[in-house]
Amino acid sequence: MKKILVSLATIGLLAAPLVGLAAMEMTNTCDITHDLDDYVGCEGIGGEQDASLYADCCLIDKILTIGDWIFTALLVVAILVILLAAWGFLTAGGDPEKVKKSRDYLIYALVGIAVAFLAKVLVRVVASIMT
Repeated sequence: MKKILVSLATIGLLAAPLVGLAAMEMTNTCDITHDLDDYVGCEGIGGEQDASLYADCCLIDKILTIGDWIFTALLVVAILVILLAAWGFLTAGGDPEKVKKSRDYLIYALVGIAVAFLAKVLVRVVASIMT
C-alpha cells in the first residue's frame, strides 16, 4: 500500500507541470536566446522570431537551451559530490576505508565534470549536424 501511495505521489508531482503547460496560450513565435551565427540559415537573427519562418533556428536554440540546463545540473551535482568527498576526508579520522570512499567520490565528481563538458560539446555537434 505504501509503495502504491509513493508511486501515485511521484506520478502526480511529475504530471503537475502538464496542467500549467496546458493552460498556456500557444503562439507561433520563438525567442532566440543563443548566438546562432555559426548555423546556416540562422545568421544574424535573435530575439523573438516567427517560428514558421525560422523553425530550424528555433529548434537549434531549444536544443542549445536544453544542453545548457543539463550542463548546469551536472555541475551542481558534481559540486555537491565534491563537498561530500571533502566532508568524508575531514571526518575519516585516518580510517583507510573512509579515505578510499572519499577519494572515490572525488573521482566520481571529476568524471561528472568531464561528462558535463562532453554533454555541452555533444549538444553543439548535434545542433551543427542539423544545419
